[in-house]
Amino acid sequence: MTFLLVKNSCFFSIPASIIGVFLSSYISGDILMIIFAIGIIFVGWQLFLSYRMDKSHSFKDIPLTYSNDREETVIEDVNGKRYHYTICSKSLAKMLTSIGGAFFGMVAVGLAELLEYQFLVRCRIPTPVAVATSIFVVSVTVIGVVIVRIFIEIGGAGFEELLTTGKIVMFTAPGVLVGGQIGPWLQAKMDPSLMKLVVALVLLLTGVFLLII
Repeated sequence: MTFLLVKNSCFFSIPASIIGVFLSSYISGDILMIIFAIGIIFVGWQLFLSYRMDKSHSFKDIPLTYSNDREETVIEDVNGKRYHYTICSKSLAKMLTSIGGAFFGMVAVGLAELLEYQFLVRCRIPTPVAVATSIFVVSVTVIGVVIVRIFIEIGGAGFEELLTTGKIVMFTAPGVLVGGQIGPWLQAKMDPSLMKLVVALVLLLTGVFLLII
């Protein structure tokens, strides 16, 4: 994860998510969920195709750059392992981050999925870097969404609904913290391509489940 990549993503995700918060009052939740379900099925399928490509080619044969004007970034983790990647299709990245941020503000999902599509499929960023970056961007973005939501709840529904939201957070926060510890451990143990396959299957199943219900 690099500061520049996070900064560029948050620059578009935070304003878009705040806009999404206000748009959520005017768009049917059912319509949003259908659009989101179709979107993550598409992303999951693209990740699966990327996994198939990883298995049919050696990693060094897969191009990491898409034009000569992009420099390769090299970062090193705490264990001394080096990751090489480039940021490609910047205009598409801005669009996907903005769309993901808007969906995140409306239905609290969508940003991480579109970020991982951009990072893993389009730019072929190593899975640990892509996942860590998307999680951090979502974490920063959610702060802006929460602040706006709090002001809306106080000015609209009042403290009762805000209290209900707080109770939900009390149960979900420990799960997020535990997952944040398990995730890096799994990434260190699992093959990156296998991790990509797992993410693809989760997205596909989630999308199908949302369409069914």
